[in-house]
Amino acid sequence: MISGMSIDYFPSSLEFVPARLNSLLKELKMTPSEFDQYADNHIFFFYPLTEAAYYSSGSESDNELERYAVSKGVIRQHPDKQYLYDNFGTTWFKNPVGVRDTGNPLKGVEDISSYKWPTAYIDDLFSHFASNDIKSEYLYSCGLQHLTIWERGFLLLGYENMLLDLYLNPERVNYVMDKITEFHVELANEFVKTETDSVRIGDDYGTQKALQMPPDIWRKSIGPRLKKIYSVYKGAGITIMQHSCGCITEIIPDLINMGLDVLHPIQPLAMDIKYLANEYGKDLTFFGGIDTQQLLPYSKPEEVRSAVRQCVDILGRHGKYIIAPSQEIMLDVPTENIIALIEAIREFRAI
Repeated sequence: MISGMSIDYFPSSLEFVPARLNSLLKELKMTPSEFDQYADNHIFFFYPLTEAAYYSSGSESDNELERYAVSKGVIRQHPDKQYLYDNFGTTWFKNPVGVRDTGNPLKGVEDISSYKWPTAYIDDLFSHFASNDIKSEYLYSCGLQHLTIWERGFLLLGYENMLLDLYLNPERVNYVMDKITEFHVELANEFVKTETDSVRIGDDYGTQKALQMPPDIWRKSIGPRLKKIYSVYKGAGITIMQHSCGCITEIIPDLINMGLDVLHPIQPLAMDIKYLANEYGKDLTFFGGIDTQQLLPYSKPEEVRSAVRQCVDILGRHGKYIIAPSQEIMLDVPTENIIALIEAIREFRAI
């Protein structure tokens, strides 16, 4: 099930980097809507104009959205058309393969007290999705609220500086994280107004093998601020998904205690799916699990089918699972494996 909904099959969701989806649509001769029906994608994802990283591919449709966001004063155009500034002033390179930041506006800045912090209380924050009849075409809607406390912090300060400041200059980094939290609490309030079913809060805490910081530092610096965002959604009865790449096993109990409903993504080469199912399967809905690092790019279609079966058996043991790859499907995944994935989901999705 998706948290808060009882259904008699496991829903599914396939996400792609823009370039791979575009090439696949051309190959299959489908529109995006036709592909969603073919692939049985059940979740409609939408994002606010503030999430410039979602429209920085450089495609004409994204460039059009960029111009719209600029006209609303949400982001700024960069002197070089290959880049754009998001609402926090971070520079992004327009990249169809995947988002990439190239500039940290507070890196090396000693006095940050005069920095102009953005607000989420702006008009037409979600107007670019107004034409989509979400409820009639999809089972579930999910807002994307990514680049929150940790990631936005190092996008502003620079990654090494952010890590050092946690230990050497906590007053500075706490000020930055507090300002980021204020913005995301505002954004959470705006998401609530959309009456979305869920929101996926994105903040990468893990590496392939462990957290990027000791868990006690996470609990002291990130956890209490993240809980403020969670509280907005818990008060509104909106399902909370948490996105974090990598291994975050050590803080999963903390997230559950804060009110987490859905854990995304489950990366089987970073976290043991059997352990997750045994320890947290009764508390969480798992989202992901089908490996994109080795399996989908390099294995044979029958191995993909077998992996889907395994994920359903293990992660779906308690009836709370969203069948999906562990990350976006990249350019290195062959079409035959994507088709095998879709066919296997159809075959094995029954609860």
